[in-house]
Amino acid sequence: MHGPALPFWPEPILALSEAWEASPFGLFVCDEEGRLLAVNAAYERLSGYSREDLLAGMRHTELLDAAEAQRRNAELTLLHRAGAGMGQHRHDASWHYRRSDGERLAVRLGLAPVPGRQALAGAVIDLQAGPPRNYAQLWYVSHHDARTRLPNRAWALERLALRIQRARLSDDTFSVIVVEADNLERLRSSLGNTVLERVLQVMAARLRGALRAGESLACLDGTRFLVLTDASRPEVEGRVVQWLDMLAQPVVALDRPVRLGASAGLARGDGATDADSLIRRADLALDAARAGESANWRWFERGMQAEAVGELELEQLLREALHQDQFHLVFQPQVNLASGEIALMESLLRWRHPVRGLISAAEFIPVAERCGLIVALGAWVMDQACKEAARLLRKLGRVPVVTVNVSPPQIQSGLLVPMIQRCLAAHGLPAHCLEVEVTEGVVLGDTEAAMATLGGLREMGVKVALDDFGTGYSSLAYLTRMPVDRLKVDRAFVQAMLQDDRSRAVVGAIIAMAHALGLRVTAEGVETQAQADALRALDCDEIQGYWFSRPLAVPALEAALVPL
Repeated sequence: MHGPALPFWPEPILALSEAWEASPFGLFVCDEEGRLLAVNAAYERLSGYSREDLLAGMRHTELLDAAEAQRRNAELTLLHRAGAGMGQHRHDASWHYRRSDGERLAVRLGLAPVPGRQALAGAVIDLQAGPPRNYAQLWYVSHHDARTRLPNRAWALERLALRIQRARLSDDTFSVIVVEADNLERLRSSLGNTVLERVLQVMAARLRGALRAGESLACLDGTRFLVLTDASRPEVEGRVVQWLDMLAQPVVALDRPVRLGASAGLARGDGATDADSLIRRADLALDAARAGESANWRWFERGMQAEAVGELELEQLLREALHQDQFHLVFQPQVNLASGEIALMESLLRWRHPVRGLISAAEFIPVAERCGLIVALGAWVMDQACKEAARLLRKLGRVPVVTVNVSPPQIQSGLLVPMIQRCLAAHGLPAHCLEVEVTEGVVLGDTEAAMATLGGLREMGVKVALDDFGTGYSSLAYLTRMPVDRLKVDRAFVQAMLQDDRSRAVVGAIIAMAHALGLRVTAEGVETQAQADALRALDCDEIQGYWFSRPLAVPALEAALVPL
């Protein structure tokens, strides 16, 4: 595709770049004010202007016949509003264009917002022109994925509709399987689109090679693959396991091996179903497989639909809560075992809904991560934690280090460091009064980017803690070069250490190793005096848990910090 490289280029257009240029209809992308950002060859021919002229600041509305635009001013206002944030607004109407040579053309103009982008996608059809010359080419590009060369969703829906019709006549069943590699967005952000495309092309080739006669393969939305098969349910299960093992084999891209896992969702179809519902069921099963802790594939079950509806409702409530001050923070102290003083206080998010009451973080945090709200939610927590710590510092003259949990999406966004800088500056909190907590999963993904972000925080003076230490897989390989100041021993080891000598040995080894590396250690989940005494004997630095204090609201925290 020609045109400028845009940082917010719509992925659907990128994925269909060949279809974009080959289309006989004029296609364009514009910003909120109507300025053209990209056009295809047909749009150049239709307007009479060169691509360079069109992309030099021209608005798509400048091509409208001026007299007609004046008469239809109200309609034109709606047309502009489509680019001013009306997320569900669509425009589809007949207009007249004025070409560069003054010729007046009757056209059909369609506009729609690009999901998740501050941009609109448009299509213009010349109503005076004859039919496209090459319908075969148009059909191919509209029914195939440009990246993998596989049939696309449109083709899959047509093929499924035919299979459903046959099932009605023959009273038989079939299966729809949706397969997708895991962590594709992380792969894209860390290694780029070229590697992503290579991985998807290899996945497509491997799946194509695994098909049997009569089976169909398509690529849905650029990254998900659909398989249509008449195999029996037990046979499908066995083959899916084989496919996922096959897809987990490394792919060589840019002279480096890339290894990704994959997950699958399975749905059984018959003559009573429809194509869209079948794909949606397989997608729900795919989501359930990813959320599970055992198999990386699942069959669709009726309860999944209700769960999906419930999650969507919770997502809507989350969006409302962010704007209606329904969240608040509580703080759980971490006490120094040597001095008995509160050395740190962990910020914990609470959500009290006006109707549903207190909603558990274990319920809404995973939803926030899946729907993309976790970055905004994390920024709110950081701002409020810094605000409260700064207030206590001014009032009491001292304050424990405030700790804030940071999620993998916040690290991957690349916005964490400047966001924390703004929060500290806005509230006047010294950087050494803040500690961010990350889990091992943050650094086991895009390692270099995570290391750079954590290193940037430490350069500011912000401390970094590695949470839930000991529950991951590769911590020791990274500890010697990770920019961290503290390890937090997972509560599972603390809870078991008095009954299980091996757990006690693990805790002792973690503490000794951390001290040898110059790190401090906090033990989580301390609920008894005996546990606290055992940790003191192992030379643990700080403890956190109900034995010392439950999470405290701000007034109770302030009272606990005031000297007797």
